Amino acid sequence: MVDRHELRRITLIQDMSDAHLDILGSAGTLKIFSNDTVLFHEQQILDQCYMILTGTVNLEVQPDPDVIITLESLEAGACFGLSSLVPGSESQSNAVCAETCELACFSAQKLYELMDVHQEFGFAFLYRIVRTFRNRMEHRTQLFLRALQNHPELQHLFDIH
Repeated sequence: MVDRHELRRITLIQDMSDAHLDILGSAGTLKIFSNDTVLFHEQQILDQCYMILTGTVNLEVQPDPDVIITLESLEAGACFGLSSLVPGSESQSNAVCAETCELACFSAQKLYELMDVHQEFGFAFLYRIVRTFRNRMEHRTQLFLRALQNHPELQHLFDIH
């Protein structure tokens, strides 16, 4: 069980009603993970989502055994592993604790059951997740376009005449 006051610290759900936070909290578990704990690996089927209460989690890829690229550093208030709510989804990166972290952990299966029983909660929760995915997609699209604009062979495509 995760107390609603803890959940209020999570950006995605901070504006949800007390009743909805209580429903969500009933499915969660508070866990503390030490530095360098790998929460999931790249291409692992996801079955949990996480909300960071304290600490930092890095999303990383390792294209070569000697090279680790940090895609994003997530801090308190962030959520990750949300694609676990799409059955069969694989992670696109490793999730590694950069320091000791306190996380609210949620089984995707338990969340499915809650959303089925409490449909108003389910709508409110999924709406926030869709909004988050849209924001991430827009941000990553802008990063991709900026990378293309800086590529020497493609710069002429972005020249303004």
